[in-house]
Amino acid sequence: SQMKELIRQFGLKLRQGGVGVFYFAGHGLQVNGRNYLMPIGAEITAAAEVEYEAVEAGFVLAQMEEARNRLNVVILDACRNNPYARGFRSGTGGLASVSNAPSGTLIAYATAADDVASDGSGSRNGLFTGELLAQLKQPGLTLEQVFRRTRTAVRGKSGGKQVPYEYSSVEGEDFYFLPPVPVAGSDEERAWDFAKRSRSVAAVRLYLSDYPNSRRATEARRLLAELEKNERLVVGNPPTKPPVSNPAPSVRMSATGVALTALASFTTVKTDRTGMVIERKLQQECWGYVEDLGNGVKLELVELPTGEFQMGADDGGVYERPLHQVQVKGFLMGKYEVTQAQWRAVAKLPKIKIGLIPEPPIFKGENFPMYNVNWDEAMEFCARLSRKTGGKYSLPSEAQWEYAARAGTATPFAFGPTITPELASYNGMLLIQGEVGDREPLTSVGSFPANAWGLFDMHGNMWEWCADEWHLDYISAPSDGRVWGDISSSGSQRVIRGGGWYSQAAGDLRSSVREQADPGGPNPVVGFRVVRQ
Repeated sequence: SQMKELIRQFGLKLRQGGVGVFYFAGHGLQVNGRNYLMPIGAEITAAAEVEYEAVEAGFVLAQMEEARNRLNVVILDACRNNPYARGFRSGTGGLASVSNAPSGTLIAYATAADDVASDGSGSRNGLFTGELLAQLKQPGLTLEQVFRRTRTAVRGKSGGKQVPYEYSSVEGEDFYFLPPVPVAGSDEERAWDFAKRSRSVAAVRLYLSDYPNSRRATEARRLLAELEKNERLVVGNPPTKPPVSNPAPSVRMSATGVALTALASFTTVKTDRTGMVIERKLQQECWGYVEDLGNGVKLELVELPTGEFQMGADDGGVYERPLHQVQVKGFLMGKYEVTQAQWRAVAKLPKIKIGLIPEPPIFKGENFPMYNVNWDEAMEFCARLSRKTGGKYSLPSEAQWEYAARAGTATPFAFGPTITPELASYNGMLLIQGEVGDREPLTSVGSFPANAWGLFDMHGNMWEWCADEWHLDYISAPSDGRVWGDISSSGSQRVIRGGGWYSQAAGDLRSSVREQADPGGPNPVVGFRVVRQ
């Protein structure tokens, strides 16, 4: 077949040397313990026909073994349901495990052996391939790190339902798809160069831990003191509860007739292309509304102005295109992600459609964002809050969310062209001397700088639900900021925004990034914030 001939040609090229990478996305199945890859147009009615219509994965491995090159990588996003299952007497889902990979070979499956993987729910790539592509763009990751981080991301986004696996016989030196950015000098010099350029508290602390008596130690301690002082100024210590403003004597009415009060001032920052903070600004004026949920629990909302903005990113993925102009009417949005204390207060109110579990499963804290919330539960929260207060609460539309996240900016992040783990809660993967600086699973809301409109954690901490149904791109998207799709049914995939604490790349936190999630399933990395129209 044409597919087999192309694989033969691939094997001949490998004999000339180099690293071989074989990637297959589509349907794969196992018959009698052997894995088969299905070409486009294959017609199979029974298991006996598979070996004649499909290509055995072992055929690919045989070409690699014959080539005897140093390193080969086989990536199979083919662990899907058997599309021909009706013609089989019995069968096991997914692909069989591999026990005889040629020396120097890594074989990556989209999910565990005998299991099935997500097709991507209408997206161009499945969940596994989408996350793998994100990791392949990161310089300085070894072969093993790329797939290990892909596994972490897929496990998180699937709620533990899909866990990629690798089978490896790779030996010798590390291999990089994108090599580390070279820095001249010794290990100590490279560590110091990174600490200075990143201006990261974690990086400087790690440098001092590894080289406490170096000739740069005094300078490093001065830098650390400066950064820690700035961190206290900008971020402050994580509050024991969200800072709620004392109502100012001045009150004014919103365009929708809500009596607004002056909220507390806040600090925001701007960064340069390296992530260095180049400006800190104390914002004095911020208007909003404080909803009393009882027992000392408050819900602060910030007034956002009527305006227009460019939604999406021409240089982003297909999900973020085309860039288009959107007009948005003024509205009120939660200053913070809904906290566990706020969730508990509303969960105790009478049920409207579905019950709400008042406590999170593991990570608990009054001021932590509520997580493991599905879209249906977030909608129930809004409905109960509306009935209690008489206000019209809902999840934000996707356009409202991005408008609020940008806060009048056109840069990838509200703070500028890039972001660092000092400015948002995400797993920034600070690589120095092979060590990884991981973020704690949850961070108290309000622990990082706000954007220019006084909204906190629009980048990171938790992915956040939007009301909209998922669409692959922005073709035919509304231009007036309304919800795109039907909110009366939870059957369709829904939009999530903002990135989360487990996100490994800053790019996942960009204002324009959008992802999809199952509205009815538990999702340990998704929370939400509310809007009041």
